[in-house]
Amino acid sequence: MTKIVARTLHELRQAYPESIGRNLPLVIGVHKQIQGPWDPLVISRALGIHTRTISYLQNAIRKKTRYHLDGTPAGSITEEELGRFHEMLGSIASEAREHNQKMVEPIIRKMRKKKKYAELSDEELFPIAWRKYRSRLERQRAAKEKAQK
Repeated sequence: MTKIVARTLHELRQAYPESIGRNLPLVIGVHKQIQGPWDPLVISRALGIHTRTISYLQNAIRKKTRYHLDGTPAGSITEEELGRFHEMLGSIASEAREHNQKMVEPIIRKMRKKKKYAELSDEELFPIAWRKYRSRLERQRAAKEKAQK
């Protein structure tokens, strides 16, 4: 996501806290209603990213209603749309699992060399490896922040 699109999405969430800020399912064509200093193409890209987030899709499935920018209900979500939202959510979850598995595979291989982990299955090792991976990321992030100061 480019910095301009990310900044625009942040600004849209602030400008429309009752809808975009709450990740409510938006009325179709809402990009045409947005007024402000933003380029229409950037608005479309920002909303495209926004409408594919996990929280947006979960809200759409749970609420089954679309909303105007002011947060008032605009109409129902069709069964066909709900089906698409379920598919998109499943796809995101699947991609996340694959990505996470790739990230921890080297850690699992290294763990297998130790006696205490040798007997465990990949499913049993994954949570341990995931914690190690997340811990490593946090250390790297903290070191980077410290270096920038």
